[in-house]
Order: sequence, then structure tokens, then C-alpha cells
Amino acid sequence: MSESAFVAIKEDVREWSKSLSGQLLIRFIICIAIFFLAVGLIQYFSLERALYSNLEHTLQSTLITSEQNIAAWFQSQPSPAYFSRPELSEAITLTLYNRDGTVHAMAYGSGATEDELVLFSGEDERPAFDPAQAAVDRRHFILSGANGREYMVISRAVRADQLAVMQIISEGSKNAEWVRGYVAVSAPVNEVKLILARNYVSYVFTAWVVLVFSIIFTYLVVRRPLKPLTTISETARQIARGHYHARISETETATTEIDQLRKSLNQMMEQIETALIAENHAKEKMARFIGDASHELKTPLTSIRGYLEILRRNDHVDAAALAEALRAMSTETERLIRLTEALLALNRISVYAPARQADEGVTLREVMEDSMPLLTPLLGERKLKLNGELYDKDCANSALLIRFPLRRDEMKQVLYNLVNNAIQYTTIDGLIEILATEEGEEIVFAVRDNGLGIEAKDIPFVFDRFFRGERSRQHKAGQGAGLGLSIVAEITRIRGGKISVESEVGKGTMFILRFRPRAKF
Repeated sequence: MSESAFVAIKEDVREWSKSLSGQLLIRFIICIAIFFLAVGLIQYFSLERALYSNLEHTLQSTLITSEQNIAAWFQSQPSPAYFSRPELSEAITLTLYNRDGTVHAMAYGSGATEDELVLFSGEDERPAFDPAQAAVDRRHFILSGANGREYMVISRAVRADQLAVMQIISEGSKNAEWVRGYVAVSAPVNEVKLILARNYVSYVFTAWVVLVFSIIFTYLVVRRPLKPLTTISETARQIARGHYHARISETETATTEIDQLRKSLNQMMEQIETALIAENHAKEKMARFIGDASHELKTPLTSIRGYLEILRRNDHVDAAALAEALRAMSTETERLIRLTEALLALNRISVYAPARQADEGVTLREVMEDSMPLLTPLLGERKLKLNGELYDKDCANSALLIRFPLRRDEMKQVLYNLVNNAIQYTTIDGLIEILATEEGEEIVFAVRDNGLGIEAKDIPFVFDRFFRGERSRQHKAGQGAGLGLSIVAEITRIRGGKISVESEVGKGTMFILRFRPRAKF
């Protein structure tokens, strides 16, 4: 394997170890390894304790069953005497010691070895341990022979009178006068070691097999429920690359938490996509607004500059030409002022959300009284009606008492802009009608005319800033900037109302505003 391939595999393994499935699997391996280690240690030491306890019990049973023989051996056997006893289990050795520690007699089973005989008789007939002290301690102990084998040994004292195995010998009774001697019984522990070793190997092998199969099974099991997270990760990468329309699809294997995460992320992405679309739309709208505003401002400024250039270059200008130039410049200046005021008003309405007021709105009568001095010169020969009745200063129509949820200046702007718009696109002998009614839970205000009307293709854009259809441009070239209806729409929006338009070319147009009577503002 080349070094580059090895590095690639190493990087893949490192990347996998950082993944959620890798982390879960690694933690599972650690947990199950700790579990097997703990269980193995508990099992090993428990088995070891049980086996040693069982062997010690066997040695104690041998002492009990050989109690009568021990008394006889102390009385009849010459010292030292070594003999095999068929009643003793294989490899068990029973040794009698005199008070001075020398061997009196040794009985052994058929499986005893020369090493055992040397170990318990000792050189010069001295054993490798102190049988008197061992009898006092009354605990089993382990001796190691020359061949490397280990033996468990227990030692007890024998009374001189009863020649029986004593139950309790205190440390102060060591080599007491009533002690005839000592008896030690031993058995090799190699069988115990072999059982422990076999159990250890079997357990380790079983643990490794279980661990390997558990890892494989866990990987296959964990991989399926984690698959939705992989899908989420892939979708997130697509979104990061700019595919904001991407959504996380629903999967059958998803858990409740992952499904909730999927729904939350999809909802968040919908909001982000909506916000981005709105932002792009706002940017386009702002760019269009800036372009239209620049164009509207440039036209009168260019006209004024042209007249100024003419006056500057001509030293002698007759009175008529001067008067015409001044009149034109005054007209363009007024147009600039109106355009600037409209822009300021629209900006103020758009960015400022009015606070709630304690007043109850304004009636139509109040607004009509303030607005008619401005509208009358513009109406000329056109007729103005209120709910079908010709309007004059003495009009007593009940519609004048309807209260609209607007401020006084806001209602004046709505009325002036709608009526002024109708005047511009109505013939000089046309009809303009104001309609004001209460319909159920809504208050309706409308302005209708019998003028040119609006083409169907222009209706969706009539409330856009600086929008003017082709017919309006032809009819009133240079008049207005297309901001009046935008101001009306913005006021209606911030007051919780709705605005709509109905129009038919050649028959007229009607703008309709609907408000809730209890609207707060």
C-alpha cells in the first residue's frame, strides 16, 4: 500500500471518528469493554474464591475423616514413617509432626510426587513451614515446591490425651504441654489454576466474539436511525452553497426528536427564504424608487437650468420672454417642492409606525371642511357628489358623521390624493363621487370617477411609487409624480385597513378603502 493511500485511509478514519455515528460507536465500544472487564474481574475473583474455599473444605473434611487414623499413627507408627493410604484422595498428603517440628509420619494418596514428600518432610526431616505456628493461625496458606507447583496447606494441633484434632488453639498455646503434635494436610492447587486459566481464556474469547458482533450489529442498527441526520447535513451543505429552496424530506426512520428538528429547520429555512425574497424585492423596489426619484427630480431641474442658460447668454431679453422664463421656472420649482414634500411624507409614513392615540378618529365632515378650499379650484366644472348627493358647504348628508380610524392629517391626505387623482383623469365636465358607508363591522370609504379608467395590465402597479401608466403620461404629461396613491396605500396599511381598485377603460375608476371601526392607532 502506497503512503498516499495509507494517509487517505487515515484521514477517512479520522473523519469517521468525528462523525456522530463514529462517536456513538466508539462510546459503545468503550462502555461494553468496561462492562466485560468489570464482569470478567468479578467472575474471575469470585470463581477463584469459590475454588479455593472448596479446596480448603476438602482438606478440612480429610482431617475430620482421618481423625481416628491420626491417633493410631501417633501411637503405633515408627518415626518417621511414610506410607500410601488408599482412602486419601489423589495428590493429597497428610503429615504428622512432633512438637519439635520433625516429621512423625506421612500418609499420601496415589498421586503424590517426590517433590511433595520433600516439601512437607523437608531436608533433615524439617518441613518448609512451621506447623505449630500454622496451627495457631488456623488459616490455609500456599507453599511453592521446587517443580513450581503450588499447594494449599492447613495445620491443626493434636491433644495428648484425646489424640483428636483441636478446634481452637490460641497463640499462647503454641507447643503447650497437652499438645501431642501437629497434623498438616495439603493438596496441589494446579487444578484450581487450570480451571481459572481455562475460564479466563474462554471468557476472553467469548467477550471478543460478543464485542465484535455487537459492534457490527450496533453499527448496522445505529446507522439506520442516524440516516435522517445525514440527510439533514447534506441539505445544510446545499443551503450553504446558496440553494435556499432546499428542504429536508420526511423519512420513516426518523425519531421524534429528529423529526421535530427537521420540521424546525424547514420552518426556519422557509422564513429565511421568505426574508431573502422580501429583501431582494425591497432592494429591487428601492433601486427602482431611486431611479424614478432621480428621473422625476432631474426633469424640472433640467428645465430650470435650461431657462437659466438662456437668460445668462442673452444680455438683452424682452419682457415677454423674461416673464415666460420666470413663469416656467416657478412652475418647475413648485413641482419640485410638491415632489419633495410627497417623498418626505411617504418616507415618514413608511418608516414610522404611529403610536396608539386616545382620540377616536376623525369624521368626514371635519376633513371635507379643511380640504374643499384646496380641491374647489382643481375641480373646475367637474361635479362632486357625496353618496349620490351634490356636495356643497351646506350639505347635511349623514355620511359626513361617519368616523374613520385615522388622524385628521392622514384622512386629509387620503381625501385630497384620491380626489386629485380623479380630477387629473376625468374630463372637465366629468363626475367625481365620494362614497362613505358602514357595512357590518367595516367602514368603507371610496372615490369614484367616470374618467379614462385604468388598463387591466396597469392595475397591479397603481400603488407602486412613481408608477404612471401610458394613458396617464399621455393625458397629463409632466403633471404629478405617481406618489399620491402610494401615500394613500401606505396610510391604509399602517392603520390596519385594506385598499383596492376597480376600473374599466373608458368608464372610470373607483378606489375603495375598508377599515375596522374599532381599529386602534
